[in-house]
Amino acid sequence: MKKQWITVKCGLINDPKHRQAMGETIWLYLYILDCATWEDGIVHEWRDTNAAKDMEMPIVTLRWQRRKLDELGYITSVQKLRKQDIIIHNWTNPREYTGERYNPKPVHGDNPLPPLDVHGDNPLPPNGSRCINTTTLYSNKRNQIKEEAAKPPTPPEVKLYREVVGLYPNSKVYDHVVDAVQSVAARLGREVTVEDLAPFFMRWCTKSGNKYNFSVWLQEWAVSGTSTQRPFVKENKTARSARSLQDYVTKLEKAEVENVNA
Repeated sequence: MKKQWITVKCGLINDPKHRQAMGETIWLYLYILDCATWEDGIVHEWRDTNAAKDMEMPIVTLRWQRRKLDELGYITSVQKLRKQDIIIHNWTNPREYTGERYNPKPVHGDNPLPPLDVHGDNPLPPNGSRCINTTTLYSNKRNQIKEEAAKPPTPPEVKLYREVVGLYPNSKVYDHVVDAVQSVAARLGREVTVEDLAPFFMRWCTKSGNKYNFSVWLQEWAVSGTSTQRPFVKENKTARSARSLQDYVTKLEKAEVENVNA
């Protein structure tokens, strides 16, 4: 059962070093404090999957944030079979008023961060502390903190397209852009550069203002290496009528010749 209250030293809130170092990992850190055992300041049998479910956070994000807290020296993760123990450094048992610290932070050379004092559950916090209602904290922040799983890296061909056009294509057509750029690379026998694609795009801009349409300048012109296009001659209504009449007369003459020969 989770605690109803936890307390933290004001230094965690007021000292900008902690804010700059922890960033958004503060919410995971408070969750870890809430799960810790008072007597030793350790979260026994920690599982990332359970924590991610409780915080409604992607598992990859939670693991990244836990490792960051570990690297910063706020916690130490001890791997065990199918579980971990999370040791909170500089922990003070809220049931003890001696101020004794447990789990001192390991020293690895100079540490720019000052020691951090943390407390577990304490309905009557000591002077200089602030109370945080974890029940309200988790219920409210779950709807406010929306984190996405790590996105796949943008293909270099799409980045090249962005340099030429000035904007990214729709993510649904990334594959078409990649295929076209790779076809250009095969034609050139080397990697494609901005200078290879820019002339085709600039010529396209003189004909159309639609920067999102790459079916002509990239998939046809750049792939083939030429921007020549068969001219399109639009017939007016009179020309179409004359051509239709001529076709009709030709058909009649052909039919008459066939009847005579029959």
